[in-house]
Amino acid sequence: MAQQPSEQKIKLANLLAGITITGAILIFALYFVNQKIDTLSRNLINQKIELATLENKEKLISDLNIESESLSKETQTIENILPTSETIINFIKDLENTAAKTGNKITIHFDEKIQADQQTGNQMLNFTVNLEGTGDSTKGFLQELNKLPYFIKVYGMSESLEQSVVRTNLKLGVFVDENF
Repeated sequence: MAQQPSEQKIKLANLLAGITITGAILIFALYFVNQKIDTLSRNLINQKIELATLENKEKLISDLNIESESLSKETQTIENILPTSETIINFIKDLENTAAKTGNKITIHFDEKIQADQQTGNQMLNFTVNLEGTGDSTKGFLQELNKLPYFIKVYGMSESLEQSVVRTNLKLGVFVDENF
């Protein structure tokens, strides 16, 4: 005769089956959670890489902006150094102010046309400056002329003394913008 399983054995078998099923469910759940964590980790790593790339690009753009501002300032300085037909008046005022500052009377005569400088090929406006003052004031004018923010070329200079007044004739050229 076959023996019937006792109630305790049935309960034990059911408990083991339940534990096994619960364990299997937990293992599958952990596997799927692990897969999700792995996917999220990869996404996080990719996002960090992308963030680092964007920060690097932002730094490069910032550096380019700083360099652009510097170049803009340098370009502006060069544009100021090379008078245009509109800004030549500033150059004339600077000459007149320099003469007044150094105690000279000044007369300026410009040539009518722009010429290319023989050495550089750049556009140049030739002019003559007549000064009346003393030897020291003429020297002061020439020193201050060198400090002006323009490219000025001296072609010649002559002086004469009339009744304690030094008359100086300067033949000069100023490099101008190519579109002058």
